[in-house]
Amino acid sequence: KTTFYYFCFSLFFNSLFSVLAFMLVGHYVFKPHTGIIRHTSLYDVRRVFLARSLSFVINIIFILFIAEPIGFSRFASPWLVSVLNYIISIYILVQFRLIVKYIFNLGKKSKSKPRIIIYGAGEAGHFAYDALSPSNHVAAFIDDNPNKKGKTYKGVPIVYSGANMLEFIKKAEISQVVIALQNCSAAEKRIIVNRCMDWDLEVKTVPPIDNWINGELTNSQIKVVKIEDLLGREVIKLGNAHLRSFISNKVILVTGAAGSIGSEIARQLVYCSPKRIIILDQAESPLYHLELELKHKCNLHHVELNVVLGDVSDIRSITRIFKDYPIDMVFHAAAYKHVPAMELNPMQSVKVNVLGTRNIADLCDQFGVAKMVFISTDKAVNPTNVLGACKRSAELYI
Repeated sequence: KTTFYYFCFSLFFNSLFSVLAFMLVGHYVFKPHTGIIRHTSLYDVRRVFLARSLSFVINIIFILFIAEPIGFSRFASPWLVSVLNYIISIYILVQFRLIVKYIFNLGKKSKSKPRIIIYGAGEAGHFAYDALSPSNHVAAFIDDNPNKKGKTYKGVPIVYSGANMLEFIKKAEISQVVIALQNCSAAEKRIIVNRCMDWDLEVKTVPPIDNWINGELTNSQIKVVKIEDLLGREVIKLGNAHLRSFISNKVILVTGAAGSIGSEIARQLVYCSPKRIIILDQAESPLYHLELELKHKCNLHHVELNVVLGDVSDIRSITRIFKDYPIDMVFHAAAYKHVPAMELNPMQSVKVNVLGTRNIADLCDQFGVAKMVFISTDKAVNPTNVLGACKRSAELYI
């Protein structure tokens, strides 16, 4: 028995040496060990398969053309053992990677991730899933094709858009939707965006495939949907050279600078190289955030930036600004703009939208300001509410 066991172990270790050597060759060529195990994908599985297949082929060649003819049979493993080793080793290597990946993902708290849905279960939707899934919890795909209803992609269900989506969104606690549609007209995209907004979701969109980096989609390329994405035409760009001639080396005052329109005016003014930009608003925190945003841009373009916390309806504080700075141009965007709020607070609307505008217009006239731009509203056309009436009154006064 001792002799038999010694013979078996000797045979085993002799053949093991050659098998390990061939395995090292396969791993050296295809390098399956270099992949990060917790991020195992089909690419890593393919490398394991190729590495083990190359090792198996070399082993068979060794058995047929070297070991048996030359008499090195004791260093060769039997045919059946080689085949079993090939199949079992692939299974164990792949299964080990999948188990590690599963345990790693199981340890993550999916509830801490944003819960999103992807609109479109086609190829772009699949790429979007691969880009988003590491940092987001993709709850479902939405698709207009009823034939895809009930199917899954990587375990994520595909939901037909005609279903009761609002109930599903509330139940799944969805916060975002990513539109991943490539062959979609602007009109169709507008309908989808409006539908998603009705669901009270933040809407993001996947860029066209031509804009993907090296043909691959990344998380950073998925942006919040912008109005120009829905135009169906090229964006009309303003004549910057013409604007620059009015603004270059001038002192500009922007009222209501922390608001949506005023802040964008301030941002665009920086690129027209004014001498100084004065941003005025009564909202402290938004004004501070705008200041932080503009400081670096103003330094790059050698533009002086002054921040003033004030109310356009306070004539004394506004007058001090006009006395302290030789203002050449005013963009007056300060206003209360929400229709329902102004219906409930008409006196505040009159105070800011009418009297505040009168203050700015009077001071522009008094201090010889060359140009004043007043931001009005479509509500001022045949006004039927407090906001529209106040804005129309301000237009008439100017």
